[in-house]
Amino acid sequence: MEQTFMQKIAGYKPIHVAAEMGFKDIVEFYLDRERSADVNAVSIFGSTPLHLAAGNDFKDIVGMLLHNGAYYNALDGFNLTPLQLSKENCISTLLRIVEELFSAVEKNDYFMLENEIKVGFNYSKYCFANAKCLKNETLLHFASKNGCEEIVVILLKQKINPNTRDPNKYTPLHYAAKSSHFNVVKSLLMNGAVYNALSHNQETALDIAVGKRNYQYVTFRK
Repeated sequence: MEQTFMQKIAGYKPIHVAAEMGFKDIVEFYLDRERSADVNAVSIFGSTPLHLAAGNDFKDIVGMLLHNGAYYNALDGFNLTPLQLSKENCISTLLRIVEELFSAVEKNDYFMLENEIKVGFNYSKYCFANAKCLKNETLLHFASKNGCEEIVVILLKQKINPNTRDPNKYTPLHYAAKSSHFNVVKSLLMNGAVYNALSHNQETALDIAVGKRNYQYVTFRK
């Protein structure tokens, strides 16, 4: 896969090129765990792979990028989001649904969340609920931090990644332990959360629980 002159000038990484050209298999190749390309890599003009896929109407690549934690509302150098660049109705609808998912979680409205997820699967086969917002916070991070127990259960049923990380390498479990939301902690651990994942300052969820005197979590882990 060779870059054009303009793509080189724009500072595209291989994942940018693949997203812009619609090479789904190559995007998947670069997002593979062993290669772990940055799904939110930015070009000189501020474009992420999601901007390019949405702007060129590649629905499956949009879904794949969201599944891997793309910022659904990232701003490029012209302050445009992927939604604003999209000309294809299915892509625009999917990105609006992701926006509504974040709104539902912020309101702790699990009826709205379930409905939007159900509608979203008409537009994508990928787990678009893994998407991130500009704060680099996933739906599961926000729900875990705020103790939204029903929301967490619904999200985990969608096979959402329980070990996704924010810029400080905090997982949802770190936040649930920090905020003493024990039922959320249990749900996360029962659905594959790594109990000893380390944050940027080498803290596990247990370390945080001890620091916050969350003895219910400490007893549970023992």
